Amino acid sequence: MEESVCIICNKSDDKQVYEIKKTALNRLVASSKKRIDNRYKKFETLTSALIHRTCQSHYNDETAIATFCSSRRKKSQEGKQINKDALIFNFQSHCFLCGGFFGNISKDKISSVQHNDTRENILQHIKKQNTINDFDKNILARLRNVPDLVAIEAHYHTVCYFV
Repeated sequence: MEESVCIICNKSDDKQVYEIKKTALNRLVASSKKRIDNRYKKFETLTSALIHRTCQSHYNDETAIATFCSSRRKKSQEGKQINKDALIFNFQSHCFLCGGFFGNISKDKISSVQHNDTRENILQHIKKQNTINDFDKNILARLRNVPDLVAIEAHYHTVCYFV
C-alpha cells in the first residue's frame, strides 16, 4: 500500500489528503516563487500530487505569503546587522565577549587575550551547547572576522570570560 503524503507538510494521512492536478500545481508554483522558497522546482516537475486542503489553502493564501516573506526578511536583516556590527567592532576598547565599552573601568577588571587557542576554545564551547542564543551569535559574528585575537590585542571584561 502506497503512503499518502502531503506535498507541503510531508505528513502521511490517507484520509485527509486529496489529489491535485496541473492547474492547482501551477498555483503552488506561483506561491512558491512569491515565497522564494524554491519548492516550485519540485512542483513544476509533477503532473499530480497529494495535499491537505488546509496546507494548500495556507500555502496559497496571500496574507500567509506576506507574513512568511516578512518573517524571512526580518531574520535576514538581523543576521546582516550582526555581521555588519562585527566588521567594525573595536576589540581594544570593547569587550569582545559582551560587546560592552570599557570606558572608565578599572584596568584590573579588563584582560587581554594571551593565548592563540582562546578563539578556538570559545568557538568549541558555543558549538557544544544545545541552543545558540543572541549573545552567542554576537560572539560568533565577531570571531568569524578575526582569526587571531592576540594579534589584534583583543580585550574582555575578566568576569565575562568566566560566565
